[in-house]
Amino acid sequence: MRKMQLQAAFLLLISSASAFWLTGCWDAREIDRRAFIFVMGIDLKEDGLYRVSAIAVRGRNPDSSVGTTTNDAASKAPVMIAQGRTVAEAMDALAGNSARSIDWGNLRSIILGETLSQKGVNEIVHTALADPRTPADVILFQAQGPAEAIVRSEPTGEEHLQAWLDHYRSKSSTETPAHFFVPAWQFRAQINNPGKDAYLGAIALHEGAPAPMSGGVECAPQPLLSGVAAFQSDRLRGFLNAD
Repeated sequence: MRKMQLQAAFLLLISSASAFWLTGCWDAREIDRRAFIFVMGIDLKEDGLYRVSAIAVRGRNPDSSVGTTTNDAASKAPVMIAQGRTVAEAMDALAGNSARSIDWGNLRSIILGETLSQKGVNEIVHTALADPRTPADVILFQAQGPAEAIVRSEPTGEEHLQAWLDHYRSKSSTETPAHFFVPAWQFRAQINNPGKDAYLGAIALHEGAPAPMSGGVECAPQPLLSGVAAFQSDRLRGFLNAD
């Protein structure tokens, strides 16, 4: 009798433990605790530090929509800033400064600042491609001016810069120059080949036209794919107008 009681108790213990462990994954990070990076800008400061700016789209659990605000100001994706002696160090600092878990898997665009590119970008591009956080198909762009200003821009009708780039690309005709959207691996091959022309799509800011029903008030400066940036070796040499 005692043996049967022990067996029953053991089976009950196993059943309880199974139900307990099957309730969820203990080390899983909920989506609403993540920040997804879509665009990253890299600038070189006068003191030699690298300044990284990134658009962080906050994940949201589908069940958390109740009671949240839906106005335009709340829908804009925040921009995170960090600095470091290297780009990798700045990226680490970005993650360290965030209360959320940073997810780099959706990084689609890297924007290089003008001062940075004038000094040479071979090492930066090599480091970015070697970093396991950087997706293999990430696109490089060249900013006219600081990359951070482009990252912070608020395209009219879009939540953030990457959404604007995605829509621009989806609406592009077959006549749109392919060098507006250059993968990082392709650009690196170009700057490492003396016989190849190296170029990137150039993004500039231009003054926005008055918004409809705004009483003539101008919009914030708007991003514009203004042409291409020409490189000699790995250094920016100038910009060519899209026309």
